[in-house]
Amino acid sequence: MKCPHCGAENKEGASICTECGKPIYEIQTKIKESKEERLLTKKIIRTAVIVIVVLLILVSGVYLFVTNNDDTNNINLGSCTMEIPSDINLTQVNASNNSYLQTYTDTNKNVMVSCLNASNPEASSNIKEVTTNLGSYTKLTNKTLNTNCTIYAVSSKLGYNYMGTYHSNNAFILIGGNDLNDISDMLNSIKS
Repeated sequence: MKCPHCGAENKEGASICTECGKPIYEIQTKIKESKEERLLTKKIIRTAVIVIVVLLILVSGVYLFVTNNDDTNNINLGSCTMEIPSDINLTQVNASNNSYLQTYTDTNKNVMVSCLNASNPEASSNIKEVTTNLGSYTKLTNKTLNTNCTIYAVSSKLGYNYMGTYHSNNAFILIGGNDLNDISDMLNSIKS
């Protein structure tokens, strides 16, 4: 065993150094105890960090589950977003390469959503034509709608019982469907 003071080699278990006469065993014991305390402290800190990380992950997971479990999902419509009920599965179906038009449908639920970029000159004439045609149908007033939103009861010849519109400087959104509540909820969820 080496003396911690002078480095001289001594017999194992010696309590005093044969070279310098200073105590060996007490220092070795204290060094050993100090190492054991540091190891124990490291284990406690490591365990505490692991517990904190696991708790943070669990809390984050619960928070995300609670905040995202609202039976809706969002769809990006250019300058707007709109919440879509979870039972409606929209698929984009643009038949043309018009950069100013996005069209989505769910054939199972018989729902259609079209969004026109209202600032595009080509879209302006289409918007005017759609609003003129819808003007011949009954405008519903029994639903509370946000500004810029309107719902019409339309002929089933169009394939839908209701058509809803949202019109702002940036976007014109047309929603066709048979569930008045779904159309109303989607229109009221639009954010630009």
